[in-house]
Amino acid sequence: SYETAASVWAQVAPSLKIWQTGAVLEVLHSMVGIVRSPVSSTLLQVTSRVYVLWLVAAAVLEARSSPIFSSMVAAWCLAEIPRYLWYAMTLISTAPYWLTWIRYSGFLVLYPIGAGSEIFITALSLPYQHALPPTPWLYVLCAGALLVYMPGLPYMYYYMTRQRRKQLRSNPKLAADAASSESAPATKQE
Repeated sequence: SYETAASVWAQVAPSLKIWQTGAVLEVLHSMVGIVRSPVSSTLLQVTSRVYVLWLVAAAVLEARSSPIFSSMVAAWCLAEIPRYLWYAMTLISTAPYWLTWIRYSGFLVLYPIGAGSEIFITALSLPYQHALPPTPWLYVLCAGALLVYMPGLPYMYYYMTRQRRKQLRSNPKLAADAASSESAPATKQE
């Protein structure tokens, strides 16, 4: 319901504002080489989330009150929790195969849900954007962002698919971990 969805914003807005805005540092980290992520894909992902958070959800009550807002937040969280856990594990040692698999496979479902939700609430916000200052620039920006999603979605999905293939198939250590974890239950059953 819309009442339940509206209460979600009240619960998650402070954390979302801190963490999603803080993700801008990921772009900087990519630019200066702290992480190996390409600047283009990092910039596209972070910008879309910050834009949707601040210029759509925070600005338009109807957008953040939609049940679709909840699906967007759920997809973001379910993608980021294993991602950051994977990063932490690789800093300490090696992430287990199952975590690597979740980190590089979750997007297959979560990306369409998250990006689809971003598109939906942006489109939902457009009629309300006219009444917000600085009219008409906010409306033009939001409408333009919807146009960027068209080439951006396939680019990001293709990029993540390549990363998944690279991480799950070409890493000999992960392949060995996968083989040992697959053979372990069979050995115990024998």
